[in-house]
Amino acid sequence: MKLLLFFVCCLWTTANCANILAVFPTQARSHYIVSQRLLFELAKSGHQVTVITLVQTKNLPEGYNEIYLDFGDEMDEIAKGLFNKTDENQLASGSITGFFLKMVDTSRRILLHEKVQSLMKSNAKFDLFVFEIFMDEALLGLAHHFKIPAVGISTIGVSRWVEEFTATPMPYSYIPHALLNFQEQMTFSERFINTIASLFEEGLLRFLLYPKMEEIYNEVFPDPKPDFYTLRKTAISLTLLNSHISLGGTKPMMSNMIEVGGMHVELKTKPLPKDMQDFIDSAEHGVIYFCLGSNVRPKYMHAEKKQAILRAFSKMKEKVIWKFDDDTLEYDKNKIYIAKWMPQNDILANPKVKVFITHGGLLGTTEAIVHGVPLVGIPIMADQNMNMAKAELAGYGIKLQYTNLTEVSLKWALDEVINNPKYRNTVKEMSARFRDRPQDPLETAKYWIEYVIRHKGAHYLKSPALKLNTVERYNMDVYAIFLILGQLVLFISYKILSFAYYLIFGGKKNNSKSKKE
Repeated sequence: MKLLLFFVCCLWTTANCANILAVFPTQARSHYIVSQRLLFELAKSGHQVTVITLVQTKNLPEGYNEIYLDFGDEMDEIAKGLFNKTDENQLASGSITGFFLKMVDTSRRILLHEKVQSLMKSNAKFDLFVFEIFMDEALLGLAHHFKIPAVGISTIGVSRWVEEFTATPMPYSYIPHALLNFQEQMTFSERFINTIASLFEEGLLRFLLYPKMEEIYNEVFPDPKPDFYTLRKTAISLTLLNSHISLGGTKPMMSNMIEVGGMHVELKTKPLPKDMQDFIDSAEHGVIYFCLGSNVRPKYMHAEKKQAILRAFSKMKEKVIWKFDDDTLEYDKNKIYIAKWMPQNDILANPKVKVFITHGGLLGTTEAIVHGVPLVGIPIMADQNMNMAKAELAGYGIKLQYTNLTEVSLKWALDEVINNPKYRNTVKEMSARFRDRPQDPLETAKYWIEYVIRHKGAHYLKSPALKLNTVERYNMDVYAIFLILGQLVLFISYKILSFAYYLIFGGKKNNSKSKKE
């Protein structure tokens, strides 16, 4: 009966009953969460959604099929060293190079996995390919294999990686690199550093990442197939960005780039677990919420930092809810509530939460802004420094470096954010801007996904710049002609002036010599 209904649905309208294939290539649960709510919504709307993922999920909705690839807990190995690298420049230290190579290996393992190979050899038919834009270009071969358009989702908003797919202008003069702690209005030295850093990353992309992704693409997908670089320019019809102008500022964007920041945030919150709700209700002076995200493992935090945090908490009148993963930690259970998993969105929505201690990840900071909770940030890696720098500059948070985290610094930051009304007033204002949209971001994302399906890829949304090579795109050949012509004009002008000078002054000199003789 279900098959009959599915068949009738597909006959009725393609957009209302599409087969969607999605791939998410990281073990970072936070990255998957951004897109999963959208994919759940698509499944609930009648679409058939098949997701290849490294993160397993329970309680899947009908129409949602998860192909889980068990690669072990590789994030745990990465997490072990994170607290020793918080002050490193990820570009200068080579961390980003290692990360690129890690994603190359992950992309190869995904495509060669027996479950994925079995899917490719099956007679499965899909209407759309959805994937996370995260240094995984070889995965676009699946869009070619199933002969379907692709939609990219960028969990970090606009980036150099997105630029490659959309031909979006990304001027180094006012678009700071995500790993640099700069704002849009940069000084000369910051613009200089930003240009060097951006060119360095572009070099890594062109001479390290893309050639290796091309190798995987050629290894996995048999001929005939389009050239790898042609596929990168033609496969993606639309890019959904986990950003919003009210937070990220104004940036150049193409017609096929849609901001849907906050689509993972549920405004309709669910009840908290009873013991947690009782703990919050008993907090006479409110609650401090502390979570370093899904990738950072607090159990690997240095012992002296844990003790400094506990001492700071003991001197606060507020109670504390702490996402912590070490059962051996000794703490005051009347003062602190600890669990390995937290319903973060529902906690932040509670009016008793006074401040959110965060690592500064984009998902967590977005949720805090939506619910109007000010921040104390302890950035660990990636774009977290930049996110917290923005929070500090805008006035809705304070940033503490992990290496400088002490009992005194943490207590000062908490007292300042909780007791100074400017932080909560600012974040409330930010929340009002962020929420003020013509359509809910989840509905916006769903609309554009279905738009691409309805219009068979909507390829007309793509920038014409994608059809140009680098020389043509930046008009280098035209400027070269201008330069040559300019030099030619200068040369001819010089010759004419020289000749005129000779006729005027050279002739007079000759006449003077003749008279003297």
